[in-house]
Amino acid sequence: MEKKLQEEKKAKEEYAKKVGQLTMQIDWYSRYLVEWELDETLALRPVVNAVKKAFKIAKPEIFNSDQRIQFRSPWYSYILSENNVKQSMDGRGRWPDK
Repeated sequence: MEKKLQEEKKAKEEYAKKVGQLTMQIDWYSRYLVEWELDETLALRPVVNAVKKAFKIAKPEIFNSDQRIQFRSPWYSYILSENNVKQSMDGRGRWPDK
């Protein structure tokens, strides 16, 4: 039993090394890539950093995202509201979600 737990722990650690997050801010009208951030974790900080960098280039009226947990955090919402940007989220069950 102990060996199996160690193997599972090792497998989870290896998987965690492969999981990452690419956050991109794209202008929907021009399809221009405004800013991006790549991180080895699924943490909120890289998402917020990318948004802050993007806002130095341009501030949209509406900021659209999917519904990942990072985009539903109070900190993320605060950054948008502090910059007078309305938050919009894609609905669940859209074709890209399948």
